[in-house]
Amino acid sequence: MSRNIWLTFEEWTAIKEQVNPEEWWCYELSAQELKEWKSSIKRGYGDQWCFKRAGVPTKVLNKLTTPYLYNRLLQENYRGGEMQDMFIGTHCFESFDEQSLNNFISWATASVDGVDMNTTKEQWIAYNKALRIAVENSNKRVIFAREMENLFRSVTVGELVQSA
Repeated sequence: MSRNIWLTFEEWTAIKEQVNPEEWWCYELSAQELKEWKSSIKRGYGDQWCFKRAGVPTKVLNKLTTPYLYNRLLQENYRGGEMQDMFIGTHCFESFDEQSLNNFISWATASVDGVDMNTTKEQWIAYNKALRIAVENSNKRVIFAREMENLFRSVTVGELVQSA
């Protein structure tokens, strides 16, 4: 399902530079829309633009080199209440692991306050594995959202201490 994606002008410009689309892409703006956006920024009406039903295509994500932009797009892709499969290493296909990691990043960046938006993919993988172990060790059949957030905070602090 495609999502509405809200981006600031700076984010959109940086994504466009990194993706360098040669043809139409999901965050395309006509000259008129771009003019309207710049005008509304000047008037102080807001810096964000809604890209309706744009979603976050894998081909766009794969071209991004900045962790902040990668995480930011995935943050926009998350919708509350969607606890999709988000643990890697539980599938027989790598493509499922990639999607699970993206689901995990979407959940964490949108649900947990204070997440570092410059977290690299390698750090996310370490956090993901640590959280999966913590969930398995909890021996609970159901983990509520607040508990999951607290588990995430505890494993990320633990991972940061171990890497220091």
